Amino acid sequence: MSGSASREAAALFDPSRLRLARELCGLRKVELARLAEVTPAAITQYEGGQNRPSPATLARLALALGQPASFFVQDGRPQMQPDAAAAFFRSLRATPQLERQRAVAWAELTWELVAVLERRVRFPKLDLPDDLHLGEHADPDAIEAAADAVRSRWAIPPGPIAHVVRLIEAHGGVIARLPGGDDRLSAFSQWIAGRPIVMLSPDRDDRARLRFDSAHELGHLVLHADPEPGNRTLERQADAFAGALLMPRDEILEELPKRWDFRTFAALKRRWGVSLAALLYRARELGRLTENSYRWAVTTLSRQYGRRKEPIHLGPVEQPKLLSRAAELAFGPHYHHALAAELHLSLETIERLVDDTGPPKPALTAEALLAEEQDNPRRPRAVAPTMPSSGSEGASPVSNPNRRHVTKRPDGQWQDKPEGATRAASVHPTQAAAEAAAKQVARNQPGGAEVVTHRPDGRIRDSDTINRRDPNPPRDTKH
Repeated sequence: MSGSASREAAALFDPSRLRLARELCGLRKVELARLAEVTPAAITQYEGGQNRPSPATLARLALALGQPASFFVQDGRPQMQPDAAAAFFRSLRATPQLERQRAVAWAELTWELVAVLERRVRFPKLDLPDDLHLGEHADPDAIEAAADAVRSRWAIPPGPIAHVVRLIEAHGGVIARLPGGDDRLSAFSQWIAGRPIVMLSPDRDDRARLRFDSAHELGHLVLHADPEPGNRTLERQADAFAGALLMPRDEILEELPKRWDFRTFAALKRRWGVSLAALLYRARELGRLTENSYRWAVTTLSRQYGRRKEPIHLGPVEQPKLLSRAAELAFGPHYHHALAAELHLSLETIERLVDDTGPPKPALTAEALLAEEQDNPRRPRAVAPTMPSSGSEGASPVSNPNRRHVTKRPDGQWQDKPEGATRAASVHPTQAAAEAAAKQVARNQPGGAEVVTHRPDGRIRDSDTINRRDPNPPRDTKH
């Protein structure tokens, strides 16, 4: 980062951008302060507008947060700071506040992306019904009627919905995938400046569950005018709406058996694109299964397959396409650099915001290849350079304890891992934050250490030898 860029950004510093960048990374103020080598009180003052960081401090903040210095500039770009209390979160107790703030920050950034793209591309007309709001005491028939109304107004053909995510996008909703984080946050939705934003978990590799999550969030947007995060009644209503939308009563009633039969329910799962759990619940809800039959079926499934996984894989999860298609129309097929410059974001953030469309692919690591080599005695063995994986495999045959590797993990986050170690020393939301943490540790090691930073595909990006920090450095009177 050039000194001139840092000086210009410091002169036009926008406190709200620092707050946004920190929340995007899921960092507490004390954690960011440690990475940027300032006090937590200084971070509070920067975000509150009581003080501005010096160019050198802003450069460290930008490095720790993985954004260019221009991200922190007050330049008149469209901004909107949504309230986490106005988002539909399923459980306040299960989802930590820091993770909720991070999720809302990504929704805020998604809205900024939409605002930029809408200058060049006409998005689908917003067509979510606004006259179907229900109170907490609404009866089940009212929820069924609301789901039927949506299917009717959107001219959804009878039978299963082919693609729930694209259906919502086609009617003006914006859907994006959250970067890797807390797996307890499956999805949430929020209205931001009149635009419905739905954020889906990146860890959902179950097509049926992701379809239901999408329909659940649509239920909130259609039924509930006043968000109450964690309100169990509203969550049950959204579940009921999703069930009615995906499995209309008049169409599925006669298909549901009156007793648990695996083959029948498996066929229904394939036909309707919903989970066995959702089918069983719907069968009980519509009176096809008794309470005892329902509980016996759920217990049987749980005993045989566990509570988190179901048999019968339906194929790849549905992927949102609205943002990537709009970006292509606005800036061409190679839109990343232009979009990053327009939004003052790092390329990595653009990729995660627009292109990060599913669970991370499994990585082929050097350690796995070396292990395969050792297991085959007929092949001549060769010593290969160490490249740590992003998982928790054992140490490589060749290791240097004074070398640290910054690598991407399967969950999308970045880690600082000492060479030869079985576990990461620390995990961070961005490559820059992990690199800064590794270098900070290296500075405190006797004799320093080498920090090797890898690209997302595992290839080495660069290597830097960090010497131990001088305990009595000369004072910088400028900062």
